[in-house]
Parts: sequence; structure tokens; C-alpha cells
Amino acid sequence: MCNNVDPFVVDARSYGNVARFISHSCEPNLSLQQVVVEEDEEKYFHLAFFSVREISPQEELTINYNLKSPGGHQACNCGAQSCRGYMTSH
Repeated sequence: MCNNVDPFVVDARSYGNVARFISHSCEPNLSLQQVVVEEDEEKYFHLAFFSVREISPQEELTINYNLKSPGGHQACNCGAQSCRGYMTSH
């Protein structure tokens, strides 16, 4: 992550591409990486998804949202064996 860039939030509630339908899981099959592309002295920010294990056909794609919430925990219903019961980290 760039040190001199203001932080930003990705919120796909209203619009976005198909990645907005990737669900949360406490045992995700994808990891998320921040990518910065520099072109003509401009910086473009992207999110890249990578599999963390083999994914079966028709298997739901999931990531760990690892939400930060000052108001408390948000309930999780992912159904994973190691489910923490909430999606938030604080």
C-alpha cells in the first residue's frame, strides 16, 4: 500500500462488478490483494482475487471480509466448521 495515499473503502452495496457477489466465509477459498498500477504518473487501484486452494465447479467464491466495526460485531452465518460467529474483527 502506498504511504502517501489517503485510505479508501470499497462499498459495492449499490453498484460494482460481479465481484460484489463474493460472500464472506471464516474458511475462504480466495484471498484479496491490493494492486497499484502506475501509468502516465497516475495511480490506479485494483483488487485482485487469488485462490488459496482448489475450487470445485459450482462452488461459491468466498473471502474473509475481516470487517472493522467500531459499533460491535456483525453476525456471521457462513456455516464453516471454524466459523467465529461474526464477520468483524473489532
